[in-house]
Amino acid sequence: MPVTRDILESYRRPATVIRRKLSAGVREDRAIATLMGACAMMFVARWPARAREAHLSGEPLDKLIANDLYAILFILPLVFYALAAFIHVIA
Repeated sequence: MPVTRDILESYRRPATVIRRKLSAGVREDRAIATLMGACAMMFVARWPARAREAHLSGEPLDKLIANDLYAILFILPLVFYALAAFIHVIA
């Protein structure tokens, strides 16, 4: 089922959507896709703050956005996977 339908249906029947997702079993491809999508949204959400920071500090905007790109899209998923492995070992 497409993500957009899941989003719309989750407004009406969230338990049904979650039950369907859990019944699909453990899927690594969906987990990494969800994680990368969330990281991409966080990356884009940082742009207005970075534009304001660049304007006030005089630093180049492309440098600030490149730092966010590296940190959020490349490092953060690895941190989340390390955290998940740590929690798995503890559990």
